[in-house]
Amino acid sequence: MYRMLAIGLTVFASIALLIFTQNTHADSVASNKMELLEQAVNVVPKDKIPPLDRCFKDTGFAKFRARLRSIVAAQDVTALRNIMAPDAHFGFNYTQDIDDFFAPVDQNGEIQSIDWKYWNVILELGCIEVGESKIIPSFVALFGHERDIYETVFPLYPDVVLYETQDVNAKKLQTLNWEYLSPVYSKDYENDDWLAVKTDNGIVGFVRREEVTSYITPHLQFKKLAGEWRITRFGFVD
Repeated sequence: MYRMLAIGLTVFASIALLIFTQNTHADSVASNKMELLEQAVNVVPKDKIPPLDRCFKDTGFAKFRARLRSIVAAQDVTALRNIMAPDAHFGFNYTQDIDDFFAPVDQNGEIQSIDWKYWNVILELGCIEVGESKIIPSFVALFGHERDIYETVFPLYPDVVLYETQDVNAKKLQTLNWEYLSPVYSKDYENDDWLAVKTDNGIVGFVRREEVTSYITPHLQFKKLAGEWRITRFGFVD
C-alpha cells in the first residue's frame, strides 16, 4: 500500500512531460479529438484505461475548462481560488479546506500545494460525468475496481515504451497504449527514475516513472453551483 502511495505522490511531484494540447484553442481541438475517440471506443476495454471525454457536449463546461486552462497557464492563484467552491476540499481523503490548500507558502512566496505542471497535464486526460459532477481525469471513474488500486499503474499517454532494462537505449519489449500494469518489487529493480512492471500477458520490463500513474493520483471534481461551474474537490482517496 505504501509503495503504491509513494508512486502516486512521485508522479504528482515530478510529472512534467505530458502536454497533449497547447492551450490557445485547445478546447475545441481537444473536444473534436475526444469525440472521435469516444466513437471509436464505445466500451472501455477490461485491459486498458484510455482517457475519454464525455463532457465535451456541455458548452458551458467547455468554456469553464478553457478558462481553467488559461488560469493554469498564467499560474494565477487569485483566479484559481475564485473558481473554487467556498466549501471545496483538498488533499488525501479530502481532509483540507480551501484555506488549508492556499496556506502553505515557501520562502519564495510560492504556494506549495499547487503543482501547475501537474494541473496542466490532467486537464488533457479526459472528463467523465458522475451524477451532477464532472471529474478529470476520466480514469478516476473508469478504473477497473476488480484490480487492486495499490498494485496497479497505467500509462499517462499513448506509446509509452516498455524496456528490457532501465535504459532508454535498451531493447523495446512493447509499446504500451493505456494498458493496466502491475508493479514488480525487487531490491534489484529499485530506482527513482524507473519502475519495473508486468503486463497482463506476463511481459516484465521497465517504464519511466514519470510516464505512468495510478488510481490514487490527485484528480479534480467540478459541480455547477448557483449557475456557475466550480471546483469542489482536488485530491485523492484511499
